[in-house]
Amino acid sequence: RYRTSEVQDSINNVAETLEALRVRVLTKNKVARPAPEINPCWDNYRVEEFDPKSNMPATHTLGFMERQGEHLVLVWTGPGEGGAAEIRVQLLNLRGRVVREYPAFVIPKPADAKGQTSVADAALWRDTVYVAAPGSGLIVFTARGVTALGRSEGLPDLNPAALAVSGATLVVGFQTDYLGAMNLTNRTWREIAYSASLLKRNPLDGCKSRFRVSDLLALTDGTVWMVTE
Repeated sequence: RYRTSEVQDSINNVAETLEALRVRVLTKNKVARPAPEINPCWDNYRVEEFDPKSNMPATHTLGFMERQGEHLVLVWTGPGEGGAAEIRVQLLNLRGRVVREYPAFVIPKPADAKGQTSVADAALWRDTVYVAAPGSGLIVFTARGVTALGRSEGLPDLNPAALAVSGATLVVGFQTDYLGAMNLTNRTWREIAYSASLLKRNPLDGCKSRFRVSDLLALTDGTVWMVTE
C-alpha cells in the first residue's frame, strides 16, 4: 500500500529518466513539448506492514488475498478434524479488520498427505464469495452456509482455475478447454466455449488448439479478457 523513502527516491529517478527520454523523442521528431504530467501517484507514499486481524489457527495457510471492491477477500486452507482438510473465507475492510467470516468448507479427502488443499481464485459478489478449488470444484460461501457446485448445477466435471464477476454474471475458466458463466441471481449455468464441442457456436468451440484458462478479467459491459496457456 505504501512506499519507503528509498523506494520513493528510486521511483522519482525513474520518472525523471522517463521524462528526459520523452523530451528527447519529441525534440528529435520536432513535436511540440506538451505540458508536464501531473501525477499524484508519485508522491506521499510509504511502506508499512499489513497485519490482517485474523484469528485463524497457526496450522492454516493464506492461499488467496485480493482486494475486490471495498473489501479484501482472504481464503485460508488447512487441516480440519479427523484427517480432513478445510477451506475458510474471511472478508476484511481495507484497514485489515474482519467484517465477515464464513462457515468452513470441509474436504473429507484432502488433496495431499499433509491435509492441505489448493485455491486457484476467488470472487466476491455482494456478500457471497465464490472460490475455485481444484479437486473440490466451485465453492460458494454465504453467511448461511457453504456449498459446492458441480455437475448437478450444469458445471463440467473439471477443475476451475479462474473466476471473474461482471454485473450479476460469474465467469469461470477451467484448467482444461472450457469457459462458462453462471447467472448469480438464479445460479443457472451456460457454456461459453469448449474446445471439444461440436456445436461450433464460436471460434473456441471445437478448435484444434486446446486452451487452459489461467486468468480472467470481466468488465462491467460484459467483455471478458481471458489469459490462456
